[in-house]
Amino acid sequence: MELNLFPKTLDIPPIRELPPMRLQPTEQLDFFDILEENKPKPEVRINQKALDRLGLTATFPPEGVKVTHPLMAGMDYREYQVAIAAETTDMNVLAVLPTGLGKTNIAVLAAARQMIDHPKKKILVLAPTKPLAEQHAETFQQSFPDKAVACLTGHTGPEKRGRIWTESDVIVATSQTILNDIAHGRLDMSQVSIMVVDEAHHTTKNYPYVEIAKNFSGKGGRILGLTASPGADADKIKSICLALGVKSSGIEIRTREDPDVEPYVQYNYRSVIKVPRQGVEEIEKCLRSMYYEAIADLRQRNLLDKRPEEVKTEDLLEAGRGINKLIAEFGDGYSDEKGEALEAKSVHAEAMKLSHALRVLTTHGLYTTSEYLKVIRRDRTQASERIFDDARMTEALGAIDKMLSEKAEFPKMDKAMEIVSKYKDGKVIVFTEYRKTVEDIIDALKDNKGILAQRFIGQAGRDGMSQTEQQQALREFKDGKFNVLVATSVGEEGLDIPEVDAVVFFEPVSDERRLVQREGRTGRHKPGATYVLMAEGTMDEGLYYKGYWQWKKMKHNIDLIKKAGLL
Repeated sequence: MELNLFPKTLDIPPIRELPPMRLQPTEQLDFFDILEENKPKPEVRINQKALDRLGLTATFPPEGVKVTHPLMAGMDYREYQVAIAAETTDMNVLAVLPTGLGKTNIAVLAAARQMIDHPKKKILVLAPTKPLAEQHAETFQQSFPDKAVACLTGHTGPEKRGRIWTESDVIVATSQTILNDIAHGRLDMSQVSIMVVDEAHHTTKNYPYVEIAKNFSGKGGRILGLTASPGADADKIKSICLALGVKSSGIEIRTREDPDVEPYVQYNYRSVIKVPRQGVEEIEKCLRSMYYEAIADLRQRNLLDKRPEEVKTEDLLEAGRGINKLIAEFGDGYSDEKGEALEAKSVHAEAMKLSHALRVLTTHGLYTTSEYLKVIRRDRTQASERIFDDARMTEALGAIDKMLSEKAEFPKMDKAMEIVSKYKDGKVIVFTEYRKTVEDIIDALKDNKGILAQRFIGQAGRDGMSQTEQQQALREFKDGKFNVLVATSVGEEGLDIPEVDAVVFFEPVSDERRLVQREGRTGRHKPGATYVLMAEGTMDEGLYYKGYWQWKKMKHNIDLIKKAGLL
């Protein structure tokens, strides 16, 4: 039997694509040699029309332009923040800005206007996580010291949440909490004058934001969505806007290069550094041979139509979704066809594990590879058993153990240490994908005098950091008790991480949102630097190109949607 699992293409109007992007990474390590580009900053412009629409007044103390409002504490004037917030007086808005440009301030300015226009209504701010909700609640309380600001999460009892809703002027809440309360009739969304949706790129599929926005629609309030990127795909951008009730004219995008942003940011110098691969060719040969065999098996089952060397992660993920869909269609009973589909699922799992092992080996080194192989060995699945029963895996494991015992050099780690050592008197964040690599980087930094490093990882698992530990780490980093933060993706989205002198990508990222979130940690109030480490001839190169291409594609598609009036 042949399985044909390719999904039908959706009937979506085509979006004109950009031409292929060609970037040339360069070896550019000495950041201090390029600071002469410190050209004069553009003058600050006063957007009086936007100030008037928001009921704001500009003042000019010696330390810089400020804005004041009858209900709001004073705030530094930034033209783009005022201009975007002013648009919420007439329409729903999706604001797309890189990390570090103060998206929360836009929400505060928009809320201040609504408080004047609708004094008896409430401000609702939604966040995807409890730490983000608490962070926003603190910001709004500081901005509106005379208003009752409350933070609602699942840790607050239902009856108490109902009472807090009634008594508060500003409610900051996790999205699931608000969705639950809507479902149980504990709150009335018609009482809300403006709903702020933070990290609005989550407004897709079954995420609570979608249902909350649907409930809020038609009740007379405004919606302000905030995100670093809604995604590069035009249809996803349109889907988010439709869910939030945002028209084409309501999409407001800014970059650091825009004329109303440039006066308020510093230069962020990006340096892409090619490093030699670790000498793991024989190990890679063993793993790749096994991987290609699994891909060939999937091709024979009509699950893939590309040669093994052409198959990308996206192709494997798509094949996996097709297999799962087919298995679900067979129902609970058993048949020969379902047995073949289950066998295909096992082969697919084997290909995914080997693909990931190859990426870790070539981009993260032997220590992380060794730990990853130990994890999949403990799976006790058929896929894992086939992998470790193979003589080629036995050969690869022996070579890994030998190189680890000989303390083989890892060029990417050496380069990371070289970069961080330049900033003994400053602050650095090193971003990496895996917790094991976080540990390896911290261990390597222990011998570097003048460098004190701390990990920053998620809460999941036995080795995770609790929310209290995360908050303590950020406080100590801000206070200078250590000067290097080594973080996984938890350090990217939303959290109030202090500005740093440099950001190091231990590996590139292919997602444009993660890219701008990482880069936005530096270059705010003083010149900063971003270093991207790229292992030559590995998946690192493809990830780097894709990430910057996706960012360019996102801007292109938003521009197209706005100009063509597609919403």
